[in-house]
Amino acid sequence: MKSREILIKIIYGLSIVFILIIFLVFVLFPFFKIDRVNLDSELVFSRNITEIAGLDSNSSFLFLNIDEVQSRLLREPLVRKVFIDKQFPNTLNITIFGREALVIGYANRDGLSIPLCFDENGVAFQIGERVEDVDLPVISGDIDFNKVTNGGGLPVVLVPLLKSLKEIRGIVPDIYSTISEIAIIKRGDMTYDLEMNFTFSKIRALLQGDICVEQLKNVVVVTSLLDRENVSVSFIDFRADQIVYKEEG
Repeated sequence: MKSREILIKIIYGLSIVFILIIFLVFVLFPFFKIDRVNLDSELVFSRNITEIAGLDSNSSFLFLNIDEVQSRLLREPLVRKVFIDKQFPNTLNITIFGREALVIGYANRDGLSIPLCFDENGVAFQIGERVEDVDLPVISGDIDFNKVTNGGGLPVVLVPLLKSLKEIRGIVPDIYSTISEIAIIKRGDMTYDLEMNFTFSKIRALLQGDICVEQLKNVVVVTSLLDRENVSVSFIDFRADQIVYKEEG
């Protein structure tokens, strides 16, 4: 008798579980599908944002892995940061911040000069026809741009320089806009010098490694002064404690 009661209870329990599963699968889960994706971003993507994020008509609101969606979006070279918020019961809010072009490099491919935009982390995120703003300092010198791909990057050793340049642009944008070219001169695997060219002068400035706001201000002041005085100088060497001038010829 007891065995029969236990069996009935087991069957009853399994029936409840089965009914609950049916309810979840056919009633509750379909209701909690992601029906709306709100995108807040100034970026223009070549594909639909839901496709990039890996979302489709079967994506579940309840079981969506936000970290995975964020990871897929961050694989896009244009994307710098992603914030995702679930809004009950079926909406996904996605905020995307894009990379900001800081400098431009040029690769030589099939005899053509191809521009590449880099951000403060050295990531190339615009190449060729996709480059929108070419009014930026050119980075050149001992860098093999031909090996850089979309989403690829410059050597890690140059990242501190790029971050300094971003800080300079934020603090003294007028001075930053006068930089026409920064040539990298390698002195070792982890060390380098800079040869800087400006829009207002033909005089070049040589610096050692990284650069800060005050140092750049000093470089611009000295270069401007010599340029106004029509001094025959081809470059100014700021790498030592004392400034060294090299005359033309």
